[in-house]
Amino acid sequence: MNIYMHKPSGLGVYALQSTLDIISAYMCDGVLYPDFTKRPSPDNPVFRLKPVEPDEKFVVAGYTITPFPVNHGVPAVGYRITSPDNKSLIFTGDTGRNTIETWQGQSSQIIVTEVTLPNAQEAAAKDSRHLTPQLLKGELLDYKKANGYIPPVVTVHMSPHLEDKIKQEIARIADELGTKITCGYEGMRIDVQ
Repeated sequence: MNIYMHKPSGLGVYALQSTLDIISAYMCDGVLYPDFTKRPSPDNPVFRLKPVEPDEKFVVAGYTITPFPVNHGVPAVGYRITSPDNKSLIFTGDTGRNTIETWQGQSSQIIVTEVTLPNAQEAAAKDSRHLTPQLLKGELLDYKKANGYIPPVVTVHMSPHLEDKIKQEIARIADELGTKITCGYEGMRIDVQ
């Protein structure tokens, strides 16, 4: 019986080299977890680690992926994912406030971004390079300056014990900006129009 239930070519894990180094050193080290970059065999591993560089496009399953640097406590990238019919989604991953240059040329039909803490914890958010609803507002205004519009937004990565407060504050920001901001949830489906 084969206990390694995966595609024969392995699952691609795309990340900055520094992130892949951490995965190799601490997760796929054969101590904490089996080294799935070599199991069930080196020619047919469960995971294939694929380094990415900011602004260097690559294609996965027909989608063009463009990594772009984001402001976080460790080197990090967000991803602009463009379908074959030229519809795009931006996923920032963990991020704090970015510069307006981050958003130049990043036109998209939807943004998926994090909002980790409520406005009252802005100092902690800035220190850890995460967003609050008010910091998100600044990001979206910069996006608008760079691209001329604000697309619909889905927020993720909310601190569970603070989620109700964050949702209230996000609703106020959506009203202020006159844009649709939806709090993500498990099992959510996003259709890019």
